[in-house]
Amino acid sequence: IGSLALAGIYPFAGFFSKDLILGYSFISFHHGIFLVLLIAAFLTAFYSFRLLMLVFFTPVRHNEHPHEASKIALLAMSPLMVLAIIAGFFEHSFFEYLSTKLVFIDAQNQIVMICASVAAILGVILAIFAYKNSWFKESIEENKIHKLLSNDYFIPQFYHQFIVSKYESLCAILKHCDLYIFDRIVEKIALYSQNISQKMIMPNSLNLMLRFLVAAFVILLILVWMV
Repeated sequence: IGSLALAGIYPFAGFFSKDLILGYSFISFHHGIFLVLLIAAFLTAFYSFRLLMLVFFTPVRHNEHPHEASKIALLAMSPLMVLAIIAGFFEHSFFEYLSTKLVFIDAQNQIVMICASVAAILGVILAIFAYKNSWFKESIEENKIHKLLSNDYFIPQFYHQFIVSKYESLCAILKHCDLYIFDRIVEKIALYSQNISQKMIMPNSLNLMLRFLVAAFVILLILVWMV
C-alpha cells in the first residue's frame, strides 16, 4: 500500500497530490518544470517498487532474520495506511470548503493525469522487470555514474574536507588561545589581586584599610543617592 501510494497509482492518495503539482506546473506554462516533475514521478515509482522487490521478491541480502514491526508501530502506521487509501476521494470536497475562503484554481487536466499515470506505471513495470530479472549486476558499482550517485555527488566529502575540517582546526586554535592565553591572564589578575589584598590586611596596613573602607562606603552612598 505504501509503495502504491508513493508511486502515485490511482486511486491512492499519492496520485491526487502528484496530479495537482503536475497540473499547476502545466497550466502555468512552465513546461520545463513539468517535464522535470514528470521524470521525478517516474523515478519515485521506480524506487518505491525497487524497495518492494529488493525486500520481498529477490534473493536474500541480509544475515539476520527479518521480523514484523511491533504492534505499537503497526498501530501508529494504521492511520497513514487508511488515509493513503481513502484521502484522495475527499479532495474535491476539501477544496470546495477551502474555495469559500481562498481563491482556488482548478489544475486538473486530462493530459496531465494521463502523463502522470503513464510515468508511474512505467516506473513500476521497469522496477519489477529489472529486479526480477537481475538487470543490475554487481559490476554496475564500478560505473562512474553509480559512484557519483552513491556518493551523493561527493558533496558530503567536499563539505567535510573543506568546511568541517577547517572549522575543527579553527576551534582547536581558539581552544588553545582560551586555555593558554585568556585563562592565564585571568589567573594572573586574580593572583595579583590576592597578593595586594594579603598585603593590605597586614597589621601595619590597618590605617590604609580603614581609608579604603570609608572610601567604599562613600561611593556606595553616592550610588544609592543617584539611583
